[in-house]
Amino acid sequence: MEFRLLGQLEVLDNGRGIAIDAPRQRAPLALLLLHHGEPVAPERLADELWARRRRLGP
Repeated sequence: MEFRLLGQLEVLDNGRGIAIDAPRQRAPLALLLLHHGEPVAPERLADELWARRRRLGP
């Protein structure tokens, strides 16, 4: 599996794109990918996602 983070988030499996269209799926995946190899506490994940949502609106 390949993940591309520059520009729009892309997920590829054996060269074929996997659609992750819902922002509620993309945001946590991107956050976890940015912290690859590091533990991400659930509290941090929630804080980051809620802060992002407050900045962007509903």
